[in-house]
Order: sequence, then structure tokens, then C-alpha cells
Amino acid sequence: MLFALGIECQAQVPLYTRELHIQHNGGGNSLRFILPAITSSYTLSWPASQGASGTMLTNDGSGNLTWTATLTAIGSTGTTNYVPLFTSASTVGNSTLFQSGSSIGLGTTTPGASLQINTASASTKGIIVRGTSSATANLFEGQNSGGTSLFEVSAAGDLTRINNVAYSWPSSLPAGATSGSQLGSGMFTISSAGTVSWRQAASASADLDFPNTATRTSSDLNITLTGAATGDMVALGVPNAATMVNTCYTAWVSADNTVTIRFNNYDNADKNPASATFKVMVFK
Repeated sequence: MLFALGIECQAQVPLYTRELHIQHNGGGNSLRFILPAITSSYTLSWPASQGASGTMLTNDGSGNLTWTATLTAIGSTGTTNYVPLFTSASTVGNSTLFQSGSSIGLGTTTPGASLQINTASASTKGIIVRGTSSATANLFEGQNSGGTSLFEVSAAGDLTRINNVAYSWPSSLPAGATSGSQLGSGMFTISSAGTVSWRQAASASADLDFPNTATRTSSDLNITLTGAATGDMVALGVPNAATMVNTCYTAWVSADNTVTIRFNNYDNADKNPASATFKVMVFK
């Protein structure tokens, strides 16, 4: 069989063979093509013309070979331990991520945890987790080594688990003082089921000077507290200067917006407490 390859050459090839040798003028060095062991026949269809300089043959998966431009080389400049970033379509440089051992730093080259983030300025937020409009999974979870969730922020933004204790938080702020039966601030109360609710509360203080009180009698003075209603719970703060042996103070809501403080003298002698500032807090 005779091949014309631009030079005069001869090759004698058996009808069935795994090797093809092409040798110049029947002697000297040769070019050898070796067919690998294959389990089925296939066809390669070569392009009809010579490819441009620097191109390579690619297969479309059906045996059709075409000339394809080679990949453009990507330049790179960077600093050790910085995670690389494409700074242009063909250039790699430093990102803001720095790896120190198994720790990653963002804004720091000395991370003290698996991931440490140092914000760039006082107005820069540290982390934002933004769920989709239909999100049902937690926005954040802190888990132990076994995968048990210990701390959770739900898709609705509720802090639903702390120290592996489940909580259900109120969906709004406490009601403002819009009538004589409401107070203008609130405090949390938690049920045994973890349900958190607002309990309205308000406080007031006044300088009170109880009169000389005879033995085994009492004296009353009032503090005005807007929103207080009869039956509300009252906490009383008694100044140390007004305390006396064998006496005590009690407090209750005696009328709307009025808390009465009673000085009780249980001693065998008259008592005259010093003037001092008393504080009361009312809870709904």
C-alpha cells in the first residue's frame, strides 16, 4: 500500500493489523501508529482542511473531529495564603479571603476561629442571611458535633432555640399606653412550654416622708403611676434609710393611677421613718 504524505514513502501493511508503520524511503526511522484494544468499532471523521496554527482537534462525541482554538493562558499574580480571585477575564490575583492553616479570615490575616470576619468600617454589616420569599428552613443554626441544633433563627426571624430549648416569641411589641388601663412598657414572661409573652409594666418613684407612727398602727402615703389599675401586681423598692426594726412596708393599687404604700409599725414603741425615695413597679 502506498501513502502520499508530501514526501516519498512506502509502507507495507497487512490487511488486519493493530500497528501502522510509515518509513521514509523504506529505511531509517519510522512513524508508528498503534491501535489500542477496543471492545467495539467506531469511526472518526476528520476535518476537510488544515487547522489554523495553534488549534487542536476536538471530538463532538459522535466521532466528528474539528479544529478548535486552544485555551488562552491565564496570568496570575498573588500573595501566599490569599484565596485567588479572577481580577479580570484572564488574570488571577488576591481576594479578601486569607487562609491560615485550616482557618479562614475575611478582613484579617490572623483568624482566631475556623472563620473570622472583621468588618471594614463601623457601618459595614458582618453577616447577612437572606432567605427566599418561600423559605421554610432556618436562616441560621448552631449545632453540636452530632448535628443536634442548639441555637436557631427561623425563616421568620424568630429566635426559636437557645441552648437546645425551644421558644415561641411574640410577633409584636407591647401595646402602648392608650388608656388608663394600659401601661407604656413591657417585660418578657416565659411559660413552661417556652412561650414568650409581654407583660406590661411601668414604674414611678417619689420622695415620701412617713409621719411618726404609733405602736401597732400604720401610715399610708401615695405615689401616682399612670396606667395602674386595681388588682395589678406591685413591686416595691424600699430605700435603706427608711427601714426600721420591727416594721415593714407594703404596696397595692388603691385606685386607678394610684399606688398606696403602707408603713406598718409592729414595735412596742412609736416609729418615725426618715424621708427617702421609694420606687414602685406595676405589672398587668
